[in-house]
Amino acid sequence: HLTNCHACISQEADIKKVLGDLGDDVTYIDVLADSELEKGWMGLDVYDPSGSPRLVPLTVFLTLAPGPDGNATVGWHSALGYRGERWIRSYLNDAIVLHDENSASWGR
Repeated sequence: HLTNCHACISQEADIKKVLGDLGDDVTYIDVLADSELEKGWMGLDVYDPSGSPRLVPLTVFLTLAPGPDGNATVGWHSALGYRGERWIRSYLNDAIVLHDENSASWGR
């Protein structure tokens, strides 16, 4: 996200509310597009390969999930734009449940 984007600021505040409730069940990584790191812009390019970035938050949820061969793989969901606390909470809770349901069989 960008530090001067109002939707991004709102999304981050909602994420922090939800993270406060989930404790150590979730790791949050904030990638700023307006920092010196190019990774933020690279992330936006995935969604907009034309090179015209939008001032919207990009939120990505990652979790371990069962792959087609039964081994662990990365499951993910992402969205552009401000989605609100309820949406964030729903997807994070789903990711935690998916991980918990499947990780026992992976010997973790």
